[in-house]
Amino acid sequence: MSTSSAYYGDNKLYVCGSNYYGQLGLGDFDSRHSFELLMEDPNIASFECKYERLMIVKKNKNNAFELWAKLKHNRVSHSSIYNET
Repeated sequence: MSTSSAYYGDNKLYVCGSNYYGQLGLGDFDSRHSFELLMEDPNIASFECKYERLMIVKKNKNNAFELWAKLKHNRVSHSSIYNET
């Protein structure tokens, strides 16, 4: 298994696939052969999961979009990327 993927439905984000770098965000490095729940959040606006990263765009209580990223070697990034007026 060399790719990772995610599925979002009913406010739940599921991930599966290669997890060699911990990119699935599940707290370990074990690959998953079936989808596993990562988080339940109605504020997820968009996500991308492939290769060595998982990126999630969420809308916060201030109507700002935030980017959450789980990157190679367990690095986590978070930043506010847009604020609606």
